[in-house]
Amino acid sequence: FDCQFGLSPNDIPDHYLAVSEDMPFCLGSYAKGYFGRDHGNGSGIPPDGELRTVWGLYPFGGSFDTGRGNSDRLNAGTDGALGGGIFPLLLSSWTHFYLAEAVLTMGVGGDARELMRVGIEQSIAKAISFTSLINLSEKIGETPTGEDILVSDVVPTEEQVTEYVDYVLAEYDNATTDADRLNIIVREFFIAAWGNGMETYNAYRRTCSPNNIQPTLERNPGEFQRSALYPAVFVNLNTSVTQKSILEPVFWDTNTDACTY
Repeated sequence: FDCQFGLSPNDIPDHYLAVSEDMPFCLGSYAKGYFGRDHGNGSGIPPDGELRTVWGLYPFGGSFDTGRGNSDRLNAGTDGALGGGIFPLLLSSWTHFYLAEAVLTMGVGGDARELMRVGIEQSIAKAISFTSLINLSEKIGETPTGEDILVSDVVPTEEQVTEYVDYVLAEYDNATTDADRLNIIVREFFIAAWGNGMETYNAYRRTCSPNNIQPTLERNPGEFQRSALYPAVFVNLNTSVTQKSILEPVFWDTNTDACTY
């Protein structure tokens, strides 16, 4: 989406750089790839309706993301998996991340590293399994020498999956504290939970991890919302109920201080 506060993509805010020099901010050139709203951009919709990218093959059963952008953005649901996907509510892979989190934060028995490994591999396997719903021989482009590039050419190989898992495990092995290890576990859960924003929000409220996600556009965005307000109809029609504060934690949120943005 358009840059905020008159900044250009080269003028990354200092509070973004404080998190990471590689922190994405305001992708100003559409030719570089996908772009989106930076964290805290409250611009209304649908002004960006013609610029949105629809969901791909996983998890909702759309068209395979070939990287062609707008040329296959809207197709009336006539290709891909024809909507034959899922809404991820609770996947088997997630339970391994939850257990790994419990090992580090609650002292339960188990090997957090191994649980995380299984969760990553199950998540990737499920996503790749959706390729059975489409034609892998579809041509999606050409090489510089004119050879066809098929969907099957860009599906992750077993070697690529192993390389990724080994990279994450090496990160975990090099972490020096449980907080750093938890940061890696929850980050991988965020990736595995693609398509379900509620469970990532819940995980963040429980753990305040990962701690290197994109900060808000505003340097001082205000208090972190720890719970939702009661519906107005519930408060207005029930004399024994008073409206709560968004700063009031839910029962399982036992953090002394709220997470930050």
